[in-house]
This record gives sequence, C-alpha cells and structure tokens, in this order.
Amino acid sequence: MKTKLKEIILIITISFVFSCNDKAAINGYKKYIPQVFNGNELVEVPKMMTEKHKKNVIQVLKFYGVRWKVENGKLFVPENIDDEILWNYTSKANDTIWLHQHKPQ
Repeated sequence: MKTKLKEIILIITISFVFSCNDKAAINGYKKYIPQVFNGNELVEVPKMMTEKHKKNVIQVLKFYGVRWKVENGKLFVPENIDDEILWNYTSKANDTIWLHQHKPQ
C-alpha cells in the first residue's frame, strides 16, 4: 500500500513539474509565447518561437521599453502583460515594415 501511494505521489509530482515547465514563471516574468487570432479568439502558437522571432520580439520590447529576459534560451516578459498586448508584440515582430521603420538606435 505504501509503495502504491509513493508511486501516485511521484506521478503527480512529475506531471506537475512538466506542466509548469512550459509556462514557467520566474520572479514576476512569464514565458513569452506568440499569440495570433484564430477566428475571434487569441491562441498561443509556440511553434512560431524561432530564434528570428525571438530577436524580432526583443526589438519590439526594446522599442516599447518593456523589461524582458532570456533564460535557458527562453524569452520572458512581465507577467502582467495581457494576451492582447502579446498579440500586438507578435504582430509587430512579424511585420518586416514595422521592424525596418523602428530599428534600434
């Protein structure tokens, strides 16, 4: 019985760790995940997060004076940024004209 309980606790713990890993939050920051509209709703599209996209999003964040950090290759933004603002940043990061017109000084 104790062995079965230990197995259940281990499975729950491992599941929790893996579920938290993808949306990890650190010290007031959350993992940036690109947002797009699908019909009438915003959806996360993690596959869009290439190195080029990350570089572009960082350019957008710098332009707006938004704090950010990269840890273990993942981009983190303040946790109080809502999904619509993230969509705006995602859109600008994919807009070559906007990026060209707003090059860092």
